[in-house]
Amino acid sequence: MVRRFELQDAKSSKFWEVDQRGAQVVTRWGRLGTDGQTRLKDLGTEAKAAAEIDKQIRGKTSKGYQEVGATATTPAPAPASTSPRRATPAAGPRRAPTPAAPASAAPATPSTIGELPEGGEATVAGSGARTYTLRNTGGVYSCTCPAWRNQSQPIERRTCKHLRRFRGDAAEEARLGALPQRSPSAAAGPSPDAPPLLLAHRWEQQDPTGWLMSEKLDGVRAYWDGDRFLSRLGNAYLAPKWFTEGLPRFPLDGELF
Repeated sequence: MVRRFELQDAKSSKFWEVDQRGAQVVTRWGRLGTDGQTRLKDLGTEAKAAAEIDKQIRGKTSKGYQEVGATATTPAPAPASTSPRRATPAAGPRRAPTPAAPASAAPATPSTIGELPEGGEATVAGSGARTYTLRNTGGVYSCTCPAWRNQSQPIERRTCKHLRRFRGDAAEEARLGALPQRSPSAAAGPSPDAPPLLLAHRWEQQDPTGWLMSEKLDGVRAYWDGDRFLSRLGNAYLAPKWFTEGLPRFPLDGELF
């Protein structure tokens, strides 16, 4: 049964809904007239979930939220007629009432319980008393557990036992298998056209007479070969003509900044 509460005053116009699905508590909140945000929290047992709902409801009502109804209610019986004018004709044998479900029966779990909507999140139990948060951000599923955070995979290709337990192994395998594989980037290294750069070396008491001194600039290394600029790996920098027309035809080694 979904219970709905609303808060409307001079500053706020908000709603808050709560529903128990077995051992899980689903809450939805936001401004009136919007879909709001949804959060699912797994408490492990139905008793803990019910206690959590009571606690949250007390917190909301203490802030001024008013319950506006629930989605499952039993209609009140129609009042008996007191008019003596006409008797109601018999309508045949009465049907036996449908037996009500036992009060202890757990609510049915919807088929989408293991899915996170776009922008949604869910809190799941970890080892011991720890809890972790699962999120779906733009189709990228994440978890706050160390096993997910410390992977070397791109974030869209990561998974963990909490995501697999929540969504199911088949759903996770289908998600990861549908993602395009990233081609491994070529190892960075000098190309055959790499220029002969001036590299720093330890000073070994050489006589610097006749040497050229260059200021150390915080820019990008560039080599002018008399015709074009090259990076230290031999890639060309496409400099405009007005920038290069005054440069000499002999090589220069320095930085662009």
